[in-house]
Amino acid sequence: EIANHYQEGMALRGIGSSHHHTNRHEVALAFYEKSLDLAHRIGDVYEEARTLDEMGAAFARTGETKQADEYWRRALDLYERLGVAEAGPLRARLDGREALARSHQQ
Repeated sequence: EIANHYQEGMALRGIGSSHHHTNRHEVALAFYEKSLDLAHRIGDVYEEARTLDEMGAAFARTGETKQADEYWRRALDLYERLGVAEAGPLRARLDGREALARSHQQ
């Protein structure tokens, strides 16, 4: 049964991603939320991190940068705990965004 839930979660994230890439971000976020909930319930930390990462991207595309950063930080925490390669690029993205924000404050 967990395998079925795993496939369902990946499908929900995939549908969300399709909506995200066609600029239907609110619809995308609804599918991402379902995927995130399912991944959390079955303990699939990697899928949870991937979904949080994509949610961050969706929020960034809508200009909601604080929410984007929040979701990306949550994804980064999970990626780092898992020790997966996705942590590096996401860390660099967040570091770059923080540096840019600091430069605008000066």
